[in-house]
Amino acid sequence: QQGRLSEKHKAASKDELLDMIRFGADTVIRMADDEGADFDIDEVLAKAKMKTKEMNDKVKEMAESSMAHNFTMDGGATQPMIEMLQGEEEGAASNFFLDIGQRDRKSRGYNVDQMYREQVSGKKEQKQPTGPKMPKHLITPQFAEFHFFNTQRLDELYAKKRDWWNRLQAAIKEKEGSEKKDDEGEVVVDGAEIDAKEGWTPEEMDESAALLDEGFRDWSKKDFSVFKSACERHGRTAYESISQELENKDAEEVERYSAAFWKLGPSRIANWDSVEKQIEKGEGKI
Repeated sequence: QQGRLSEKHKAASKDELLDMIRFGADTVIRMADDEGADFDIDEVLAKAKMKTKEMNDKVKEMAESSMAHNFTMDGGATQPMIEMLQGEEEGAASNFFLDIGQRDRKSRGYNVDQMYREQVSGKKEQKQPTGPKMPKHLITPQFAEFHFFNTQRLDELYAKKRDWWNRLQAAIKEKEGSEKKDDEGEVVVDGAEIDAKEGWTPEEMDESAALLDEGFRDWSKKDFSVFKSACERHGRTAYESISQELENKDAEEVERYSAAFWKLGPSRIANWDSVEKQIEKGEGKI
């Protein structure tokens, strides 16, 4: 379609322009011959200008009244409807106020189990009433593997303490709900002697003290790393040379730590095989 339009409006050739000029000149000459000496070129131009104006006005009038100018899909009802809606919106805007309230900025943690239970039950799970918080000294002390504590036995002993404390809280709550709540006597769980030691027997009390003394809690991770490297360079029994590379550790303490390292290492150090091979590789170069 664009190709056909371009053919209609292509520029005229030189011969076509010459023919148009000759046609216009012949017309003027014939008019001059018909009207004689009274022919006035200004009058001809004025009539042509007036005729052009009339034609332009007629074309404009036809364009304004054409179907393309006033075409709508609803038969002309769109504009009145738009004006009516605009009037209603202006009236509503002046008389209506929507209060959306204050935004709730409360943060919420993402507990997967809690969210799943809420989806299944359709309502939030009620929080269980909590009693007194367990004292911190009943929690098993945490040590690193290179400290060489018997953490398994320690956890067993402290678990007995925590069990005693939970039974104590249950007994206190039971007493408060019974008719003897006014009794001022103390609640007894496992006897006065064991209750005084928070669930431990005298033997367990001594055992826990011994277990806490046998480890090396003052050795840091840096000390452990330096000790391994020094064993590679000087040999595992060169306690004096190893102590010189450590801060605040004498040869006697290094010897005691070395004995625990080679005795307990296979069962306490997670990557013991690689640690032992690295030291043996270094000792082979001495």
